Amino acid sequence: MLNIIIKFSLNNKFFVLLCATVVMVIGFRTAINMDVDVFPDLTAPTVVVMTDAHGMASEEVERLVTFPIETAMNGATDVRRVRSASSQGFSFCLGRI
Repeated sequence: MLNIIIKFSLNNKFFVLLCATVVMVIGFRTAINMDVDVFPDLTAPTVVVMTDAHGMASEEVERLVTFPIETAMNGATDVRRVRSASSQGFSFCLGRI
């Protein structure tokens, strides 16, 4: 099969060059007309959960509020990263999709 293609190509050099030129012109035309996004959107969708827990210490907020929210966010589909911070009476969770 490969020998047949090689013999055909050697016997019909101008046809092979014409086909190669047509393919190159079509490829060049496609490359020019293609939409190119020079500055892609690098900001991933983000989910922010902020909770208020009056009267709780930082350790209680972490254990009773932040950790369950983190666990629920990690279990969601397509979540790549979850970050959190806890302080006295306040919890902050950030999830990137």
